[in-house]
Amino acid sequence: MKILKEFYKTYYCANNMAVILSGDLDYEETMDIIEEQFGRIRRNDNLPERKRYTAQSLNSPLSSTIKNPGQERMYLAWKIP
Repeated sequence: MKILKEFYKTYYCANNMAVILSGDLDYEETMDIIEEQFGRIRRNDNLPERKRYTAQSLNSPLSSTIKNPGQERMYLAWKIP
């Protein structure tokens, strides 16, 4: 439980979150709700630096098929600069 609390204290902060909204929203009402729900969350100016992932070079297409009954999904990805 201690590890979970430390994770929460470290990463659950205002400068490490995003709020995604869509639809026909009233700006003032929406901002009031966001402030009410998230306004008490403070910044953490001591966030650990993120580890960067470097993808290996691909010289030809790479494909993988994983069969899992009941989980019909398709993921597509492109390496871009």
